[in-house]
Amino acid sequence: MKYKVGDKVRIVGEEVGNNWCPKMANNWLGKVMTIREVLDSGYRMVEDAGEHFDAGWFWEECMIAGLADESQSKNIKQEERVKYKVGDRVRIVSEKMGGYWDEIGLMDRWLNSVMTICEIHHRGLYRMEEDNGDWSWRDDMIAGLAEEPQSKMEEELKNIMAEIAASYKVELGEEFEISNLNNNPYKFTERGLFDKQGMRCQFALSDVLCGDLPIKKIAWKPKDGDGFWFVGLDGGIHQANFHKDFIVDRAMLVSGNCFRTYKEADDNADDIKEKFSMDY
Repeated sequence: MKYKVGDKVRIVGEEVGNNWCPKMANNWLGKVMTIREVLDSGYRMVEDAGEHFDAGWFWEECMIAGLADESQSKNIKQEERVKYKVGDRVRIVSEKMGGYWDEIGLMDRWLNSVMTICEIHHRGLYRMEEDNGDWSWRDDMIAGLAEEPQSKMEEELKNIMAEIAASYKVELGEEFEISNLNNNPYKFTERGLFDKQGMRCQFALSDVLCGDLPIKKIAWKPKDGDGFWFVGLDGGIHQANFHKDFIVDRAMLVSGNCFRTYKEADDNADDIKEKFSMDY
């Protein structure tokens, strides 16, 4: 782990990662906190020890901007080092340049495409919205800022795909399986349906929408020590750390009461509470 007990760290200024809930964001975004415990895949802090049933929240490494006395200067140095900023619409070069393209050509589909920077890595690499952050992009892979604004058609397609994903109870970018098809898993993005090789599947999308190809959600399985959300017997949404040797944790995973995010737990709360009410 990057930090140790006693380190003063600054929490990121906007939600990053999957384990946020409204109270965590409202109370701690941008704040300085002190690490009191180092876990296998995250941290516990001193300042929030009285929250969340007096256990405090589970903090992933991506939720921490850096050491409190270094994070501000670190961010300034990073901004000076990179040419573009988060939110910039940029055009990818039309021919491969530099030595950081993937060897089998999966990145080639983005050549000459307009993409949106959603994250700047500490090494000066960019992550893009359109590829769901799958690839790292360097300055020499970018031709420059895109001249044309996002078209109305692109915006409409984005809204339509978001509605389609929601109707199947998955999120944009979330992987799932399609029965009777190869190249699983698939995912909905802002631009359509894509298979595991990053190929757009327009005909398969039509069959899915017509009901000819049912989709199956892939159950999330936490690693030992990962934070997860669950619906308690009191009907509330709670957070805990998963331990593979704890029979209660394994029972919640098998029963479907183990969620990656607060929102997923909240969306499925009624189904879980209905299971609680069953007679045995």
